[in-house]
Amino acid sequence: MKWDKNTIISIILVVLFLGSIIAAGVAGIMESASQKEVLPEDQNNTQELYTAQTDAKVLEIFPQITVIAKPLDFDQDNIKTKIDAISGIKSTTVQFNQADENEFYVMISANIEADKKEEVMENISKLEFLESIELYQSALLEVPYTITFTNDANKEIEQAFVSEKIEGIINQTTQKEDQLSILVQAIFVGDVMTYVRGIEQQNLAEGIQMIFSELNLNIVNWQNKYLVSGTTTIDNNVSSEIKTEMNYDNLMINTYFSGQLIVDNNINSKLDEIIDENESIVLDYNLSDNVTKINLDLENLDLEKYNQLILDLSEIDEDLNILKEPSLEISISFDTNDINLEFMEKLAELNIQNPKVKKLADVDVSKIIIENKEYEYDQNITSTWLDYPQDINKTEELFTIQGYVSRNKIFYINLIKKE
Repeated sequence: MKWDKNTIISIILVVLFLGSIIAAGVAGIMESASQKEVLPEDQNNTQELYTAQTDAKVLEIFPQITVIAKPLDFDQDNIKTKIDAISGIKSTTVQFNQADENEFYVMISANIEADKKEEVMENISKLEFLESIELYQSALLEVPYTITFTNDANKEIEQAFVSEKIEGIINQTTQKEDQLSILVQAIFVGDVMTYVRGIEQQNLAEGIQMIFSELNLNIVNWQNKYLVSGTTTIDNNVSSEIKTEMNYDNLMINTYFSGQLIVDNNINSKLDEIIDENESIVLDYNLSDNVTKINLDLENLDLEKYNQLILDLSEIDEDLNILKEPSLEISISFDTNDINLEFMEKLAELNIQNPKVKKLADVDVSKIIIENKEYEYDQNITSTWLDYPQDINKTEELFTIQGYVSRNKIFYINLIKKE
């Protein structure tokens, strides 16, 4: 059975209070080291535990690991001998403690060879005389200049960290430069801090994060794939005509409605009644500048329902003045070796207005560096639409990049030409 997080923190807290979490291999780095010698001789020497929550950054990972486990062998010397025999371990300390009335645990602190850390941790995790094994690393953490600590009596102490660094216990998979949320535990004698450690609670770098940036990237290839977008009238049966008139491979057509129905104000007397009768496609309306703007449910709009709405409005006002109708937006994708003047003329014949043509480009994403941090991506090439023919002779382009990352690993990336 695995330890729960609260139990682990409680165990570390107890050992922290005893002052023996980490073997004394990096003494002098800890912020409080010099403060132990400035205690007044007559000061009450009662030690009190204070805690705080803060963010931290991993600056350095030491060649030390901490093991918390349930022992099946209760011979402390025997455990130490077996642990010391693992290749890569230089020295260890072993101690038993009690988690509750019925449960004991063993805590092992080990100084190791830095280049054998992974091997050491893997071998420890396979030891048969330990169960519910939890492995932790020792690290130097960057923390805020001041941290406010609180004890069980809700007394607060604001402590300054001049170097903005403390030692800490971090999880097995945590890496250098990771951003963490930590529990900071400190021992005070009066208002003087004599001991401090940070304990990782959450690794913010391990979660999926979104990144945005702008980069110049190389265009390495153009595919014979095109995307044409434009606008036409709401009653244009353009899809069937395109299928008839344009014989291209992998032809795909998508349409959707856009915009409002805007009419003059002569219909206001019975507008609410009309809206109720056409509630399946009408969302609401508003009056502005002597016109009526009717917001339609564009996702559920179809031509038959729209024509019925216009008919109902015309019954109120025989001279119904339609100032603006929703438009039909259309996008057409297909494969072809080339788009010529005849193609553009055909779009005009189909009443597709303001057509924009794009061609699919392959872009080199093998090296993505954002704010001096290089990211890894399992694809060297990604594709995006660029303007045709304006961009066809370009070898690089400025892109807006949107992606999802964890640490330096990109899981998804989207490129959009920077306009």
